[in-house]
Amino acid sequence: MSAAKRLSLCAVLAALGVVILVLAAVYPALAPAFAALAGLFGAVAVIHCGPLWALGVWLVCGGLGLLLSPAKGAAVLYLLFFGWYPVAKSGIEHMQSLPLSWAVKLLTAAASIVCAYLVYYRLFVSTQLYAWYLYLAAMAVLLVVFAAYDIAFSALISFYLRRIAPHIK
Repeated sequence: MSAAKRLSLCAVLAALGVVILVLAAVYPALAPAFAALAGLFGAVAVIHCGPLWALGVWLVCGGLGLLLSPAKGAAVLYLLFFGWYPVAKSGIEHMQSLPLSWAVKLLTAAASIVCAYLVYYRLFVSTQLYAWYLYLAAMAVLLVVFAAYDIAFSALISFYLRRIAPHIK
């Protein structure tokens, strides 16, 4: 695929991602779902254009999402995790060992959760909650949710590769 076609495809994918992030303002309770849905476009960019182009989709979509979407939470979730994860997932899943692959995925998710927590609490919360067991419980729940998300994401990518990708030229 030529560079012009890659650029065009990635621009369309980023625009679709921004539309999804803007739609999160209509249903604020579903902001995480909209951010995850916008992340699917990054996977399409990885498949057709490669990881560097997908990172470009992530940056453009995330930046425009922050500027244009009234639902800043969805844009922040996209920037902190759902936007770059398709690139990381692509690299991690090329590992030979499935247990090692899952360990790296879970460590990546845990690091992302900790970073999101630190950013959120440093910017938006003035007091700290010091009940460490609540942090551990929340981390455990979020890692289970992440594992379910990763399995569903893999199934969607597989569906895309079987049914949709052969029709994209």
